[in-house]
Amino acid sequence: MVDAPSTLIRAASGVVIVGAAVIAFAALAGGCAPETGEVTDRDYSPAWTSTTTSCSTTGQTRTCTPHTSYHPESYTLRLDDGQDAGWREVAPSEYERCHVGDHYPACARGDRS
Repeated sequence: MVDAPSTLIRAASGVVIVGAAVIAFAALAGGCAPETGEVTDRDYSPAWTSTTTSCSTTGQTRTCTPHTSYHPESYTLRLDDGQDAGWREVAPSEYERCHVGDHYPACARGDRS
């Protein structure tokens, strides 16, 4: 017989671990972008929320609690310096100023030369 509450908790824990791994990878990937380079792509992700539920059982009582997480909007530029390429998170104003083909960070300062 399967203990359903403990199975749900293990499944929810797995989701949390996978989510944490994805966030850690994204942070590392963003940190590997060159400091300067040609803008080769742009990406905007609107803000979003996610909800997970965790459940616990004490005796005959099962309690489930929803947890809502807010994920803010993000602005990223893909930079290529001729040796390395990667995604760099930037401020909204930098995103608006820099377009594919521009050189970062000159474009972020408004320098089009």
